[in-house]
Amino acid sequence: MKALRINEEAFSKLYPLIEQRQWLGKKYSELLELYNSCDSLLQQTIVLHLLKEFKHVNSAEIDELGKKIAEQIEENWEFNPADTIITAISDEIDVDGSQAFLQNLKNKFSNENWTSSNFLNKIGKAVHQVKDGNNLVLFDDYIGSGETIIRKYDWCRAKLNNLKKTNVNLRVISYAIMSQANEKFLEHDIECYSPLILKKGISDYFESDEAENYKREITMLENKFEPNCNNMHIAAYSLGYAQSEAIFTFESYNIPDNVFPIFWWPEIKPRTKRRLLFKRL
Repeated sequence: MKALRINEEAFSKLYPLIEQRQWLGKKYSELLELYNSCDSLLQQTIVLHLLKEFKHVNSAEIDELGKKIAEQIEENWEFNPADTIITAISDEIDVDGSQAFLQNLKNKFSNENWTSSNFLNKIGKAVHQVKDGNNLVLFDDYIGSGETIIRKYDWCRAKLNNLKKTNVNLRVISYAIMSQANEKFLEHDIECYSPLILKKGISDYFESDEAENYKREITMLENKFEPNCNNMHIAAYSLGYAQSEAIFTFESYNIPDNVFPIFWWPEIKPRTKRRLLFKRL
């Protein structure tokens, strides 16, 4: 087998990054493939920037985020188990992130009167079960563009009005949220709490002209990808879904589609599998 070689300059850039981001050490081959797929030093520099700023939330950090959410609900909002339902935003049969993370959140509350009846897996059931004048908290593990939450929030409010429950106190919580989604919620008068607010990987780090140039470079990398893959179209996920530019994931969970697809798109042209830093099912 031929020896794998990496030049001194590349090593000097990659090694400190791996030292700082230990999770990358387990994905050295995948990191090299991404780095070597770049056509210019500028593209490599942008990729290294994104990896340096990438937020990789491990299990211990997930637990701490859950504790902060419970504290917000109990102490700051002063909601109690007697008049509060917390529901995953899912209305699907298949388990999604909101349902999975709701299980993690359940045991973070200090008041022992919280029971499984306070936590529901389906938003439709929660709307029918909550009493008028009580609190209904919509929960998602991660909020990217904010579009899904706005749609679910509006659906909930309309459904509650139809059920003559016009005084339900509706709030939103999440383990992590993109900053642009937070701004949208303010415009829609949606009160939301998330302990982890995330920035766009390029637009929030560079001046506008430089950011636009960097984004063009990333789309040039995306042009190498197989455009249609696993019933997905790369055009819909360029720079991340809704151009979110996310650089974030929860350890051991499905990476959000808001993340730059250079980190998770499965194939390059022509129909060749990539070694991926992250997998998305």
